[in-house]
Amino acid sequence: MSLYREARSCSGRWAAAAVGALVVGIGAGAAVGLALAPEPSLADAVGDVQEDIRPALDALELVPIHYESAEPATRRAARDQLARARDAFDGAEPNLRVLDPAGTAAVRRDLGALGRLLQASGDAAEVERLSRRAALRLRAVARLMPQ
Repeated sequence: MSLYREARSCSGRWAAAAVGALVVGIGAGAAVGLALAPEPSLADAVGDVQEDIRPALDALELVPIHYESAEPATRRAARDQLARARDAFDGAEPNLRVLDPAGTAAVRRDLGALGRLLQASGDAAEVERLSRRAALRLRAVARLMPQ
C-alpha cells in the first residue's frame, strides 16, 4: 500500500465543466431567441416592397420629361432614367411576383416596350403614355394608392 498520493487539481475539471455549460447555455439561449423573434408581417413586407419600387416610380416620371427635349443629351437622360427604373424594378420583381404575378409581368412588358420606343426615337406622346401606364401598373402591383 502506498502512502504517496498524487495531488490532483479539481479546479481544472470544474473550469472545463463551467466552460462547457456556458457554451451550451449560450447556444440554447440563441436558439430560443431566434424561435421567439417575430416574423415580419405581410404589411411590413408590402411596405418594404413599396419602398423598393419608389426609385422606379420616380424614374418613370422623369422619362417623358427628359424625352420631350430635342437635345440628344437630354434624350439620353430619358434612357438613363428608364435604366434606373428597370434596376429598381428588377430588384423588387421577386417580391412583386408574390403580390401579383400577372401585374408584374405586365409591368415588365411595359418597360420593354418603353425601352424599344426610346431606342427607335418614337413619339413623345407615346413615351409619356407608356411611362404613365407602367407607373400606374407598378403602383397597383405594389398596392400603392394612385397619386
